[in-house]
Amino acid sequence: MFGEESGVLKSSLRGRENGETLAEGGGLIVDGVNADGSPNTTKVTAQAYFNALFQNHEANIVSATFTKLREVRLNYAVRPSIASKFRVSAMNVAFVGRNLWLHAAAPDIDPETAFDNSNVQGIEFIGVPSTKSVGFSINVTP
Repeated sequence: MFGEESGVLKSSLRGRENGETLAEGGGLIVDGVNADGSPNTTKVTAQAYFNALFQNHEANIVSATFTKLREVRLNYAVRPSIASKFRVSAMNVAFVGRNLWLHAAAPDIDPETAFDNSNVQGIEFIGVPSTKSVGFSINVTP
């Protein structure tokens, strides 16, 4: 809801394909009817449309179920004969990746980090994307 209202989500691009203002060719005609029953033909800016939808909570109710690949670690134990050349008894080298994949029913957010566990459970509080990281580690035993 906050992402569409502020225009930072892909879903909020609708109506901005040809410009930001009506004079620039931007805007959209929302499906619906006028009070007299005739089809709506009034063009509004994307900003006006998404601002008007801001407090429409029903459109933003989604399941918080998700599957996530939190960590992948590929570890190699260096043979003792090689480790001894570095004057250590054991050595491990590893590639580590964190938050590499997320499949969530809630679009554009990580349900694991975006929700509060206080008395307002189930309400998303403007979560930021989880950081993906890759790296390596070397562990040595003297």
